[in-house]
Amino acid sequence: MAAAALLAAPALAQNVKVEFAASDDSDEFRERAWALGYVSRGGWGLRARHLDFRAPGWQRLGQAVEVGYEGALAGGQGLARLGAASVAGREHAVGLLEWQRALGADLTLGVSVERDLVASERAIDAGVVHTALAVTGDYQFNERFNVGWMAGSTHFSNDNDRPIARTRWNCLLHEPWGLNAYLKTRNYRNSNPGRPEYYSPSRLDEASVGISARTRLSASVVLSLSGDVGRQSTTDARERIWSSALALSSPPRATGLVWSARWSVSNTATNATSAGGYRYTALQLQVTAPL
Repeated sequence: MAAAALLAAPALAQNVKVEFAASDDSDEFRERAWALGYVSRGGWGLRARHLDFRAPGWQRLGQAVEVGYEGALAGGQGLARLGAASVAGREHAVGLLEWQRALGADLTLGVSVERDLVASERAIDAGVVHTALAVTGDYQFNERFNVGWMAGSTHFSNDNDRPIARTRWNCLLHEPWGLNAYLKTRNYRNSNPGRPEYYSPSRLDEASVGISARTRLSASVVLSLSGDVGRQSTTDARERIWSSALALSSPPRATGLVWSARWSVSNTATNATSAGGYRYTALQLQVTAPL
């Protein structure tokens, strides 16, 4: 769904990037990650991360180092990272590739590949990692209506494969406020369900409707809001789902110091339990400073 943002990225300059991510859930699992990176004028860079996972009476720390590239790639725009992470005495290869290319004025296609740790108490202690491969796209039917999609599969190292598909159907309601109405869906299956390390029902089907808005508060601050409600159906239960998010950032194509802060809360998460009353909260901060 991030194809437009990646394709709209400005030409790179030499910079330093600082990132912080934190998440908490109602099962008392907490995740913290700090990252410091450098990107050269040619788009090549290095990133180091410190990882902190906690639950009552349990804590695991880790570090990761990655080399990367941001910029023009194979006729499109790309972001690539490859490195190693060490957590709980285990070494893991980790990496990310996101590539998008505009095919005409209305269609964007891309590829996404990711390998990382599965963030749960049991998964970290068992050394479970996931490798995800997906094809992404966005089609602009007209100036007000577009659809984004993702289709692929995630392989978990504990003998489980998860084919997955997502869509987001978006309608622009009021351009000056960046007001949109949307429908989003998520569907997946697990080839080996009931894995104890993470939530893995035989099937999961979701559909939600929501409203989003994006507007400038000033010449240097952009506000983004979204909220949606829907239904989730699994082999275990059928229940209402919801999510909301608030973000502040520098304007698109801003020069100089570029920053963003995003807070989100939901009662559904990819690898979390779906027990009644579940809640997942996340905070993401990012600052990029030119050198």
